[in-house]
Amino acid sequence: MGSHEMIPIPGTCLYMPIHGKKRSGHARLHYERMFCGYFNRELPLGSPYLVQGGFSHNSAKSPEAMGVRVVLVDEDKRERFKCPYCNEVFDKPHQAACGDRYCEKCLAELTSKDGVIKCLCCHETLNNSQSFKDSACQRELNALTVTCDWSGCEWKGKFHEFKVHETTCGFVLLKCDDCHEPVARNTMEQHKSRHVWSSSVERDGPAPGSMRDPVTLLTSLNDVPMWTSTETVRLANCEEEVQKLRQTVEELQASYSELMLIVQSLQATSYNGRYIWKIPEVARRSREAREGKTLSLYSAPFYTSRHGYRMCLRLYLNGDGTGKGTHLSYFLTIMRGEFDALLQWPFQQVVRLALRSQNPSKSDIRHCFKPDGYSSSFTLPKSDMNIASGCPKFAPVTTLNDDDFVRDDTMFLQCDIDQTGIEEIN
Repeated sequence: MGSHEMIPIPGTCLYMPIHGKKRSGHARLHYERMFCGYFNRELPLGSPYLVQGGFSHNSAKSPEAMGVRVVLVDEDKRERFKCPYCNEVFDKPHQAACGDRYCEKCLAELTSKDGVIKCLCCHETLNNSQSFKDSACQRELNALTVTCDWSGCEWKGKFHEFKVHETTCGFVLLKCDDCHEPVARNTMEQHKSRHVWSSSVERDGPAPGSMRDPVTLLTSLNDVPMWTSTETVRLANCEEEVQKLRQTVEELQASYSELMLIVQSLQATSYNGRYIWKIPEVARRSREAREGKTLSLYSAPFYTSRHGYRMCLRLYLNGDGTGKGTHLSYFLTIMRGEFDALLQWPFQQVVRLALRSQNPSKSDIRHCFKPDGYSSSFTLPKSDMNIASGCPKFAPVTTLNDDDFVRDDTMFLQCDIDQTGIEEIN
């Protein structure tokens, strides 16, 4: 077949050519998902794009829940920056409470399913309210060199430049307004010209005997019961009412989802300056840290009070900076909060970090520090979060093999913020 390969469009009798360089399973998922969306088909049961988690295998992911259509030039980093839900490069990476990352839309769609939703990587329970934008991962992505994954396109550049390129890329498939078929941007004008020709044929009259010939068409419809004008009006009114009811239900569902997110967030958040962080599957996470797949983990946000400072914890299981490869690095990160304008800056409260012992006869590993008022880590946040600060040599990495601190493949970290001098906002 030369430089092209024909792949079937799921649920239709059509085939789609893809260029030789785009024959990977990664590209096939793009086409399969795209055409299922355009033709309103469910993905075939054997498709790798079907959900394998805690809900129905007959429920396909929506076309909106997809990563960025690029290929990382550095093959060693492709797995690290691949969303486990859509198998694409992260689009606005968000980190779940368990430490695994997803695209923002993928995580929202995954956690919107009914029932208990498990992480596709570690099988911990997922809760979208405990996730947050992973700015560090986004910065790393923006600096990587990528190529466009739309079939036929030769563009190459930085990740952060791709969104601009995609708005003008001639190989992007768009939906035709007339026939709703997917058509490449650079052939859309030619495609639409065929619709104009088709309309002219209908206007000037089709060939006698064809199914577009009114005489032939009416003859074939003799036995079909016709709607009266009154019944047609009633049907139209019913359809209009159904559409209004459907829109109302969707609005109510959206409001309910928002309220549930607020309730879940309130249940999981600490407001007294103390946060205990449970980290399961320590062995797997430690291995991924050594391999460079997941360098750090973030905790869920917590607060010093209801209207106080917002912050989270960051842990490097294979160390960072001076502790890389030898120590656990444990940091506090100040995050942008709703009431920052009413708080005193820079943040100056004493911070106590601890790795809790699971043996009553053995003490915790503890470190205490007072923030440096001149450090940008503790000034008023100008982005989602400040640079993390804390203990790069918190504890030797061999601690992960000590069952006094890691038991049943689980460890517990704790942070206490000294409340002295913090004025409560009323």
